[in-house]
Amino acid sequence: MIFIYIILSLLIIISLLFSIKLIQLKAGNKKVSKEIETTHYDKLLDIGSVKNLSILPLIDFHTDDDKLKTEPGVSYLIKADDTTILMDVG
Repeated sequence: MIFIYIILSLLIIISLLFSIKLIQLKAGNKKVSKEIETTHYDKLLDIGSVKNLSILPLIDFHTDDDKLKTEPGVSYLIKADDTTILMDVG
């Protein structure tokens, strides 16, 4: 009989914890939805253009050649006309 009470108590505790987490999830979803609705992004106006663009992957996680070394993350050397940007993620 005690075993049944222990099992029932555990089920009640688990149900309460689950209910609390569900309430927190719904509150978080509501907060995110409100944030998305109130966020406004201005359109880019006249961002221009470039004549020459090159994107060179320096580091990548995937490769077709087993001789090349890989690592998590990605790095690109981006050249647009006279501007050079190193984009590194990871």
